[in-house]
Amino acid sequence: MRANGTQRAALWIAVLYPVYTLTLAGTVTSAMMLQLPLLILAFAAVLAAVREGEEPEKRLRQAFIAGLFVGAAGMVKQTAIFEAAAVFTLLCIYGERRRLLALGGLFVLGAGLPAAAFSLYFLAAGHFREMFEAVVVLAAQRTSPDVLAGYGPAAAYNFTILGSLENTFLPSAPLIFLWGGAAFAVLRLKRLRQAFPVRVLVVAGLWLVASLVGVMAGRGLCTYYLLAIVPPLLVLAAAFFSHGLEVAPRNRQLALVLSLMAAALSMIYVDHHDLFSPNAFLAGDFPATRQVSRKLLDLGLTPVDRLLVLNRGLAVYTETGALPPSPYFHPTQLLGIFHTPSPDPLGEALNANPRFIVIADPQVWHITEQRSRIDRALDYVGKHYRAAAAITGARDSYTIYEYVG
Repeated sequence: MRANGTQRAALWIAVLYPVYTLTLAGTVTSAMMLQLPLLILAFAAVLAAVREGEEPEKRLRQAFIAGLFVGAAGMVKQTAIFEAAAVFTLLCIYGERRRLLALGGLFVLGAGLPAAAFSLYFLAAGHFREMFEAVVVLAAQRTSPDVLAGYGPAAAYNFTILGSLENTFLPSAPLIFLWGGAAFAVLRLKRLRQAFPVRVLVVAGLWLVASLVGVMAGRGLCTYYLLAIVPPLLVLAAAFFSHGLEVAPRNRQLALVLSLMAAALSMIYVDHHDLFSPNAFLAGDFPATRQVSRKLLDLGLTPVDRLLVLNRGLAVYTETGALPPSPYFHPTQLLGIFHTPSPDPLGEALNANPRFIVIADPQVWHITEQRSRIDRALDYVGKHYRAAAAITGARDSYTIYEYVG
């Protein structure tokens, strides 16, 4: 922002970025927190690529870098395709006409490199087919009619257009101060353009639209999806509160500080029930899973043994070094309607008879999980396993079962 906007706006954004990202469930979504810096760098690069008076060679280099960053963001979360479309559109709008083909080509080349690198890695490891099936084929099928029907009638509204809009905008209430600032930035555009680059506002606006489409594509089912709209909202709001307020020059610093305080306090007040996402299901109970891991090791689990974590507590796999009994180990695959090469991923995992099975409180389950599958697993465990230990944590409880035949 210092390179493309103003020092004051950059300060405003720098202070509030951690406030809004960490409190808006940023502590429970490593994927989104990894993706956001990559997208920020992509839009910073495209701004450099279309900056007036920039050297032609640097424009081309920055277009390639923008593609590289947005391609890397796509490796973290597929919805980056919408931001990629926004970046490409900006190149087409502001790029030099005689260099549009080169700018677009280098952007596409950069965007494709991360995918090509990962593909070559999996190809060399002999698992390209499995990777492509999981990342592309199965991901595309996650919104197929039978998968959506598997969520049950109570969730059907979430997958309508109105439901997607509601799930996107109502949970964004903690961002009300940023929404207000962005709206005033548009309304006061004539005044703002005298002190703030209009091109940056256009870039932020298009970025906001693209990220909102991405949130709606995910049906807004998780609050942390909204993290995608925080950076562009911050840019638009920063422009207004840094340069759009009608105050005397001697009061500008005070107005900036007060706007920062108001932005932070409004977020904390509106979202005080869900700060840092205390939702036990999303946040997990890592202290308890560490106890589960230690108990498993005390019970004699070794890295050569097979372990199945049925519903929650997947960190146990990495903490113990034990592997699942089949290629299907995620609760979405085992307990929900999810397209896999195996017609019965849950049965395949259970019939492998792993030495230990860890089951979190079965009375709590995700919207994507089917109660009938949980009951099926509990029935199988009751016939072939014994309860070896129970761990009760602050947010969740776990039972360790050992195979007896």
